[in-house]
Amino acid sequence: MARSIAEIVGRIRSTRTQAVFGAFEVDVLVGITGIRREPLSQVSHKATIWDVFVNPSYRGRGIAQTLLAAATAHATDEWNTIQLMLCVNAESLSAKRLYASQGFQVFGVEPRAMKVEDRFYDEEHMFKTLV
Repeated sequence: MARSIAEIVGRIRSTRTQAVFGAFEVDVLVGITGIRREPLSQVSHKATIWDVFVNPSYRGRGIAQTLLAAATAHATDEWNTIQLMLCVNAESLSAKRLYASQGFQVFGVEPRAMKVEDRFYDEEHMFKTLV
């Protein structure tokens, strides 16, 4: 089901517990990532990276690494985060290599975490300690 532009904007706007970072060439968005943290004090020491995407024609230029660095800096500087979390499709080898190169480690696998049409995909859960 397609989302309206208003729904997408509402989902990705920055708030006290969520930040969104974009990479632009002139006026064109070529990459995006977001990070969120839970407001509960018991889990506010960690934040979750959601969606790192770079337009395929801009890949291989370090944009994803720059977006991850911006999200990490925000989590550390603004939220005093000491741990980052993320999930990645177990079949996405390039994304897994990117996250591993940035210090993320796998701590578990969720079988059949996503379903696209009639196909299931596992997700690997990863973390990175900042302090």
